[in-house]
Amino acid sequence: MLVKLVRLSRDAELKNVNNKPLLNVNCVYDVGYGDNKKGQFLDLAMWGNQAEKLAPHLTKGKQIVVRVDDIHIHEHNGKGYLKGTLLSIEFVAQAKSQDANNSANSNGYQRQNNDLDNSLPF
Repeated sequence: MLVKLVRLSRDAELKNVNNKPLLNVNCVYDVGYGDNKKGQFLDLAMWGNQAEKLAPHLTKGKQIVVRVDDIHIHEHNGKGYLKGTLLSIEFVAQAKSQDANNSANSNGYQRQNNDLDNSLPF
């Protein structure tokens, strides 16, 4: 089983196979650091009513946490791709900056005031 924070590389695609809903989700996560960083793509499938309900919410660029089972390598044209069964997802809230000037440099965290002397009762 794999639990990973990923970005959707394209909009999820809902199909109907033998009168059952099938959701195809393509996502990517980063592997490595610095100059060695590259993307690892995952092709995931989800069946059933949950797939139908999730489809309109899974759009390109959105970050989600996926729980995946039955991960295997699928080879096509000499390249290996990871495939798996999507069990569940969690949506990740996007942080919004308080100050428009600092929005480009914001990483989602707010600066904490470390001046403890004023707040101590003794």
